[in-house]
Amino acid sequence: MGCSFWSFACVLTLVSHFLVVSAETHSRDAAALVSLSDSWTNNPPGWTGSDPCGSQWDGINCTDSRITSITLSNAGLQGELSGDIGSLTELQTLDLSNNVGLTGTLPQSIGSLTNLTSLVLDGCSFNGPIPDLGNLQKLFTLEGGTKTLDDIIFSFHSAVFKRRPTPHSLPSFSLCSFFSSDRIRSLSSNQFSGQIPPSIGGLSNLYVLDITNNSLTGSIPVSPGLDRLTNCRHFHCGNNQLSGSIPEELFGPEMLMIHVLFDNNNLSGTIPSSLGLVKTLEVVRLDRNSITGPVLNNINSVTNLRELHLSNNKLNGSLPNLTGMELLSYVDLSNNSFDPSDVPPWFSTLTSLTAIVMDNARIQDSLPHDLFTQSHIQIV
Repeated sequence: MGCSFWSFACVLTLVSHFLVVSAETHSRDAAALVSLSDSWTNNPPGWTGSDPCGSQWDGINCTDSRITSITLSNAGLQGELSGDIGSLTELQTLDLSNNVGLTGTLPQSIGSLTNLTSLVLDGCSFNGPIPDLGNLQKLFTLEGGTKTLDDIIFSFHSAVFKRRPTPHSLPSFSLCSFFSSDRIRSLSSNQFSGQIPPSIGGLSNLYVLDITNNSLTGSIPVSPGLDRLTNCRHFHCGNNQLSGSIPEELFGPEMLMIHVLFDNNNLSGTIPSSLGLVKTLEVVRLDRNSITGPVLNNINSVTNLRELHLSNNKLNGSLPNLTGMELLSYVDLSNNSFDPSDVPPWFSTLTSLTAIVMDNARIQDSLPHDLFTQSHIQIV
């Protein structure tokens, strides 16, 4: 009888030990992820049990028992993102993009994920203010989810044209900047409101800031603010309700900016002269605002520029001199208040131009006939 008791106790001890060592997920990470799953409906079918790493839950990657990646794009998730996310302290990638059923405000605890390098939340229905992300010093990009080449072309041009472009409306441009990182990540296409947090300026490694298609209001923050993002290559801030002028301090010659997109906001004031100091610029979109004054005198010194969108503002003075901008492929200066003028000579001298849009530009002369015979011009 005694022997049987000790045999049973020994077996029980061995079983308990086996259960402990067989659970591959750190206990705090496991509890946090189980709590997250409880706040969602329509979880992935493989999310069963209480050991996400050991059971290889769909979309979950682990390193040494710690959850380091949650990738659940287009998973049909519904519910809110609870504060439990802050307990996953080794998390490096959080991709919940294109789950339109995810709603509510982002928890403040997301700002404590100091190992996070990729935050992918585009195409959800999150609302409310963007939390303080200033402690996420390893965060690399805040733009769209992983995309194929075709997806990138459509994403970029749907932002530019608001529709999928036809072959005749697709100007040439460099895609090199899109492939500088493995993936492209985002806070775009949600329902975020309030102001842009100045603390975003502390994200010194940020490569892409994409807050497009939200309801953000207020002025563009500087000192401190976005002017501190000297390593950032992309400001994608279009389709919001930002107001005030574009600060002179926002740009500087030390910046390596490629895209500056502030289209379809409520911005006023003049184009800051400091924009002309950023020689790496390839795309500028300031269209559909209330910007006044002349176009920069030194705009043609930004010789890497491929696309210039300034339509539907209140710009005045002379049409800009774009002579020498040999890489420029798309220009839209429509619906401003420029002085009446003759046809600019750069119309026919810039051989890279594929589209010139000049509705209501008050050009007095007829367009030169040879402009329409140039094979590279697709839209006039």
